[in-house]
Amino acid sequence: MRGSRLVTTERVVCIAAPDSDEVVERLSSVVTDSGLEFVAYEVGEAIEDQRVVAGDVLGVVVGGDGTFLRAVREFAPREIPILGVNAGTLAFLARIQPEDIEAALLEILDGRADVTEQLQFHVTGGGLDHTGINEVMFEPLEAGEGVLGTSRLDVFVEGEYVGCYEGGGVAVNTPIGSTAMALSAGGPVHVPADNDTLQVTPLHTDTATVRPLVVGENREITVVAGTPVHVTVDGGRPSVTAEAGTF
Repeated sequence: MRGSRLVTTERVVCIAAPDSDEVVERLSSVVTDSGLEFVAYEVGEAIEDQRVVAGDVLGVVVGGDGTFLRAVREFAPREIPILGVNAGTLAFLARIQPEDIEAALLEILDGRADVTEQLQFHVTGGGLDHTGINEVMFEPLEAGEGVLGTSRLDVFVEGEYVGCYEGGGVAVNTPIGSTAMALSAGGPVHVPADNDTLQVTPLHTDTATVRPLVVGENREITVVAGTPVHVTVDGGRPSVTAEAGTF
């Protein structure tokens, strides 16, 4: 629930990137010294413990944003709140620095931390059936060795035709994802708090009439590929190559 307090924490479940053992050990020490149970998984490892459910569990991700996005797939379906600890090279999502772990956990255990919900999206088509929190990318295939081709994508919102996006593809992103590929394509940065919008951003287009488009939540966005495209969710996990007309 947006703005709710995380009152009860009995167990801390950590998902960590490779080569982050030092940070995980530090986290483990802080957690166990506080009288809580601690268990760690390496990113990509499935959590099979049936006790890892919403209620008294805090999820902690140790790594960069790539690790965070992969960990969301384990924690989000269980409705477990997530704390990101930066042990990577890019950290818009994993905001806590390793030296601040103790202070952050103390704030959580004292019931002074807010839990905020972030917008998610669900994408289907072309063999994909997946939920993400960052972005879904539609990109052209290579035209030749090392040469990126172009794509033609027709975009609809709630069945209403928006326009044809020609060029280097399209990104459909959440407010969190506005700092990823959409930003490099000239899109605006969205403040995630209390912001339930999606944005359609053209990539490397020379069509002056096609601009970034902001769409309200619970609106269905349909992308129809006029050319084969590569479709990726949250940085490429998962991804498919879709033939023309499949989205």
